[in-house]
Amino acid sequence: MIIGAVRVYEVHKLSYTIDFPVLFLFGGVSLDIVSTLLFVALNAGREAHPILGELISVSIWFIPVYLFTTNAFFVPFLSGVLRRTLSYAIGLSGVLFSMNNFSLVLFRNAFLVDNIGYTPLIIIFVLLGFIIFFYYIKVEKLNPRDIVNNFLQLFFYVIFIGIVNVLFFLIAL
Repeated sequence: MIIGAVRVYEVHKLSYTIDFPVLFLFGGVSLDIVSTLLFVALNAGREAHPILGELISVSIWFIPVYLFTTNAFFVPFLSGVLRRTLSYAIGLSGVLFSMNNFSLVLFRNAFLVDNIGYTPLIIIFVLLGFIIFFYYIKVEKLNPRDIVNNFLQLFFYVIFIGIVNVLFFLIAL
């Protein structure tokens, strides 16, 4: 857009988009919250997430605050490719971790974490996220400038969520 002789660039319009991928994300994270609250309240096991495990020792009410803030709240602010990518990757991880938690409550066996481990699961979900990200970049047929823009947005989003996690880590101290 040009105003007089000065060129003004719009960086990003801020909008909170709720679509099917975001609803899937909210559903997966909600299931994870409910199942984590349940297994902690029933003393069925110990939380494997290092920051959330420490926050729970402060208060059980950090479970919904931490999981929703770090996994779901900010995703609808992102643009299409990133919003869909993170919604599906985080939503699927929420569904699978909730199944793991319900299994722990019902059968005293956390089938995913006990058999695969927490860290490898996180690595698998990050790799899945990258696969979904590259899929949407290919499907959308983005030009190189838009691809770089999406990578930069992803990079800054990861930094932002890292800062949010550091804040929760400081609370847990």
